[in-house]
Amino acid sequence: MKTKHWLWILLTGCLAVAALAARAATEDELLKPPPEESPFDNRQKPDADSLIFAKYYKWKRVTPKLESADGGGTSICSPVPGTNAGQAGPDPFFNVYADKIAELAFSRPASTPFPEGSMIVKELLATNKKSAEPRTLLAMVKRDAGFDPAHGDWEFLVLRRLKQPIIVERGKIAHCHACHEKAKAQDFVFRGYATGKR
Repeated sequence: MKTKHWLWILLTGCLAVAALAARAATEDELLKPPPEESPFDNRQKPDADSLIFAKYYKWKRVTPKLESADGGGTSICSPVPGTNAGQAGPDPFFNVYADKIAELAFSRPASTPFPEGSMIVKELLATNKKSAEPRTLLAMVKRDAGFDPAHGDWEFLVLRRLKQPIIVERGKIAHCHACHEKAKAQDFVFRGYATGKR
């Protein structure tokens, strides 16, 4: 009887080790960098710039409530094609947060330019449930005069959410310019969700 008992313990232990090994192999596959021809950025660790956005959710939330991207043309925003974030597809709900510099401009008339250093983050969510975790963040940072005068000197960034946000695309992104051109009179920032006026 004792022999059977020990055999059972040994078998259970072997199965547990095999399961852990299989799981580790799966995780290793996920961590492997994509092939060189892949357009997707698969970084797993945030750099110093990514960490600036680590606690964006503590900034001022300028959307009074969770917004629906179906609510109007100025609200629609989708991940940038050709990035890992873009694989998630367009999420239908979003919140917008502004750092202390950008927050002041949101409280002023829509034509007020944002000060240099302003940062805005739009988190995209797949569901309107409170427990939803954003898969993608889209950010704007107001750079020094001369960075991109044709687009208000804004730098656009796409971030993927893991444990920390990771920048997967940044710069003068044509996909973002095409949309934000519609808000040129408002320093290229849609503000209707902040004021309730569409």
